[in-house]
Amino acid sequence: MKTFISVNLILVLSLALLLSLCQGCSDSQPICEIDTDCPDNAVCLNNRCVIINGDGGDLDGSDQQDGGDDAGPSDDAGEQDGGDPGEDSDVGPSDDAGAGDSCTLQTCIGLGYTCGDWDDGCEGILHCGNCDDGLTCQQGTCQAEPVDCSGIQANPAFELCDSGPDHCAGVFTNGAGCIAYCAAAGLVCTARFGGEPNCQKETITIPCGENNGHMSDWCECGRGQVNPDCNIDPGNPPVQREKHYNQAVFDPRSSWVLQCRDYAYTAQYAEHEACDNLYVAGSGRGTATFTFDAPRGMYDVYIEGRHTINRNPSGALVIVTSNGQSHSVYIMQRDEGNLVWDYHGQYCLDGGVQVVMDSSVSSASDSVRRVRLTPAN
Repeated sequence: MKTFISVNLILVLSLALLLSLCQGCSDSQPICEIDTDCPDNAVCLNNRCVIINGDGGDLDGSDQQDGGDDAGPSDDAGEQDGGDPGEDSDVGPSDDAGAGDSCTLQTCIGLGYTCGDWDDGCEGILHCGNCDDGLTCQQGTCQAEPVDCSGIQANPAFELCDSGPDHCAGVFTNGAGCIAYCAAAGLVCTARFGGEPNCQKETITIPCGENNGHMSDWCECGRGQVNPDCNIDPGNPPVQREKHYNQAVFDPRSSWVLQCRDYAYTAQYAEHEACDNLYVAGSGRGTATFTFDAPRGMYDVYIEGRHTINRNPSGALVIVTSNGQSHSVYIMQRDEGNLVWDYHGQYCLDGGVQVVMDSSVSSASDSVRRVRLTPAN
């Protein structure tokens, strides 16, 4: 006797499967726009939170491992009992297998996306949210738009010498100062150096707001509030904070030489193992982290290090983080200045502050002796 699956049976099975997937799917379910509007055991379908059975694996049928009636083509693909397919061949495996096809419904959490519209895997659209002003959705996450240096370029008294997605740098030639230079691009001054026209940068560091009478200086600009709201608590005013390198955390410790001199530095060669038995010759990549508790206020941040002619030719990357905002500056230590206090920038700091010399980005040598936060108010 030949066996086959009728169209009616297929419809009944499909309806049963949909009902099992949409357990609790009714108008009484919460209204939603994206998956994160729903409980952990539900997804957003047609603006309603739909509860998923178990761990959600049943959406694609991959968790049906018991070999039951709907396990796969071997059970319901129209097996014959030894007779020829004959007139019933149109309900054989080629047609019946399609009736069991399913899809994997994607979720924003599962994809790791927080913004944008995406294919939900089942011929629908998955909306994962929008980005705030100033941010764009890039590969599913909100990221800052590249800075626009055109305002600096448009000023005949300003020279734009370097730029990137998060910075502009160059020289003012009219005595305007770096605060005005950076403000032309809607940015804040993160570092200032002596400088001359035609993009000549000197090694001398100068506070961003200093009125030194120079007609030209080199300015480095980054994101931030041009006029930050940094109200001070009169009962807990800003105070100077300073930490020595022996109060920092070095990771990995083996990349840093700490016992040979009165400063810390990254290195590559075995000659330094003789004076610091915890140092291991290698790549010289690592971080030094200084942590502070600073009363709210505006601070000038300084880093003291040993300048020598064999330091990192790209400059030491130093990152200051507070209130969820990070300020990155490359400090040039490649000269014969010996121990030098380098100016990082002026920032509104509050509570927990981290200053990190990140030498993991380069195997070249960087140095740090002390970090100081000086009230600017």
